[in-house]
Amino acid sequence: MGCVQRFDRVRGDRPVKAGRVAPRGALAALLLLATTTAQQPPAADAQAERGAQLFARQCAACHGDTGRGDGPVAYLLDPKPRNFTSGTFRVVSTDNAVPSEDDLLTTLRRGMPGSAMPPWGQLPDADLRALVATVRRLVVEGRADAAMA
Repeated sequence: MGCVQRFDRVRGDRPVKAGRVAPRGALAALLLLATTTAQQPPAADAQAERGAQLFARQCAACHGDTGRGDGPVAYLLDPKPRNFTSGTFRVVSTDNAVPSEDDLLTTLRRGMPGSAMPPWGQLPDADLRALVATVRRLVVEGRADAAMA
């Protein structure tokens, strides 16, 4: 079985292939990606923990512990609280219907007029960003659960 090699550049005195990654190189890149993404920096862990604490204290009564919109007071609310695991949001400025971090921050700061969601603008910016990260995590977990079902 013949192999045609194509060289697009020359580095020093040896040719360099373009547009292809050697299988060993691809495996090494995947292993590097897996090890670096598996280890979160302590700041990210602290933010995730803070977001989970805030969500449990401020949001879970309406949105539920897992963000499905099924909290203990949800049955009293009209409109019903957002089910984050569905991945659909009302306030979205992007073309792909996925809210940006700014979209979520704006919703947290201003609340949702016409609903029971109050504004949380009194919270520090770091806490609001921690809540945004928690909501994004709930969306991802919801999609993963749906794919497994």
